[in-house]
Amino acid sequence: MGQGASLMRVIVNDVREIVASTNKEAYMKEYRAYKEASGRLEAARLKNAALQQHLEMTKANVYMQADLLRQQKEKLDFQIEEYANMHAIDSEFFDKHKRVAEHMKQHAANVTHNTSLASSSDEASDEPPTKKAAEDPSSSTSTSTH
Repeated sequence: MGQGASLMRVIVNDVREIVASTNKEAYMKEYRAYKEASGRLEAARLKNAALQQHLEMTKANVYMQADLLRQQKEKLDFQIEEYANMHAIDSEFFDKHKRVAEHMKQHAANVTHNTSLASSSDEASDEPPTKKAAEDPSSSTSTSTH
């Protein structure tokens, strides 16, 4: 029976060795899969961090552009409002200004014409010619403004 017990020990040792090596192979296989998954996870984390940073930069850029566009819109709105107000005022103002300018031109032409006539016909008069022209009823024009 010595040989049977010895054979039994060899078989048990061989089975233990096979089980241990099978467990070791399975463990190593799982370990390699874990390492590979960990590597992919770390790569994904790095890529995610880079994408997050790019997103933050893009977001900051968009906010900056939105702020610049808002400022530009406010400036344009102000200019449009200013233009509209000026256009509304300008038509009335320029009409009045045009009437006054025409009146001044006409008055200056009359004064110049009357001055030249008065100086040639009344050189011995005591009053200055401009005063005569101003008093002359033919040189006065309607000064009614609305």
